[in-house]
Amino acid sequence: MNQNTEFQNEASDGATTTPGQSLGPFDLTCLGLNCVVGSGVFLTPGFIAKELGPAAPAAFVVAGLLCFAIALCFSEMAGVIRWPVVMARLGGPRK
Repeated sequence: MNQNTEFQNEASDGATTTPGQSLGPFDLTCLGLNCVVGSGVFLTPGFIAKELGPAAPAAFVVAGLLCFAIALCFSEMAGVIRWPVVMARLGGPRK
């Protein structure tokens, strides 16, 4: 008997199937990134509010404005890059 019986499914023809490996390197990278970003989003504001006290809302507004400025820089850079030339050098879009 297999130890993973709770994960086994019975197919329509009566055969028992088990799930295969479904996480690749990209999936694991995304999970790791999610852990880092999630901890930053949900844990850091509490620490900042504790340290700054009543100035915490103003600090979040300033941080939001700085993030907006960075987003504008990225959008400007994306507009400067000639994507057809880049894609031609890389071998074209993936199919």
